Amino acid sequence: MELYDIHAHLLPGVDDGPADLAETVETLRLAHDSGTRAIVATSHCFLRPLHTPVEELREVFERTTSELARLAREREDCAFLADLDFSLGAENYLSSEFILALERDDVLSLAGSKSLLIEFNPYLSFEIMKSALARVIEAGYTPVLAHVERYRIFLREPARLGEAMAMGCHAQINAESLLGSFGSPRRRRAVEFLKSGTATVVASDLHNADNRRSRLGEAAALLSKRFPEERVREWVLDNPRAIVRAARG
Repeated sequence: MELYDIHAHLLPGVDDGPADLAETVETLRLAHDSGTRAIVATSHCFLRPLHTPVEELREVFERTTSELARLAREREDCAFLADLDFSLGAENYLSSEFILALERDDVLSLAGSKSLLIEFNPYLSFEIMKSALARVIEAGYTPVLAHVERYRIFLREPARLGEAMAMGCHAQINAESLLGSFGSPRRRRAVEFLKSGTATVVASDLHNADNRRSRLGEAAALLSKRFPEERVREWVLDNPRAIVRAARG
């Protein structure tokens, strides 16, 4: 099954993702082997101490894509890179810096779309979260909530996620959570959110080629044993692709 990954830490040397270009290439190789054909580089933004300024992320992305294109042309073992649609975004952490950047419209959406990947403090109250989401929407963006199964409020009160979705948000689940221990709260909630339709996307949140590699293909295969293939396809291809293609009004 073809996969479209909208949450991946891929740019070398900017956050807790790959240390260098060689690790980026190996990380992409593993993702491609598992079926990924489009991927958005979403480095941490506004999260201290992992924050990288938006302009720097753009510069690193341009250098990285240039090098990846060269490797795809010159090295047979890197030819697979030409088969990957590689675009830029960010995992935007809710902070005062983020709100100020949002007001200046100096934030990185997913591949230049109107969709903005948002991360929250896992212990944040729903009232503060809801207020922040309203500001993102007022600024003309559609919030995509990163790894919603991690947030305490949604684990304790899953109906709150439905409230966020009713505002016009999307909710993303990490592949790793679906592959966790049976009976774990994160895994249980992740499956429940997908089954109920409150979560609409599964992504990798990969960071490297080792202990945090892409497991999106594994998660899709596992989900296919429990849900119809067309629903799984929506979570790993159709919905993320639609989110990235959504133009700003």
